[in-house]
Amino acid sequence: MTGNVMIIITGAPATGKTTLSNELAKKYGLPKINKDEIKELLFKSLEVKDSKWTTELGIASFELTYFF
Repeated sequence: MTGNVMIIITGAPATGKTTLSNELAKKYGLPKINKDEIKELLFKSLEVKDSKWTTELGIASFELTYFF
């Protein structure tokens, strides 16, 4: 592939989005940004405090995904 390429995969939970994104990234040599991976990194770095904090980390992970 040439030029700038962005593939956005959305859908309901547990429908194979991560599997599909991994396969596309591998097949076409594209970088992959995954919201769940960003959220896990935030959890590890900032630690979970309570359910409200978990929700806020989820929102932050969406914003970081779109930022990248």
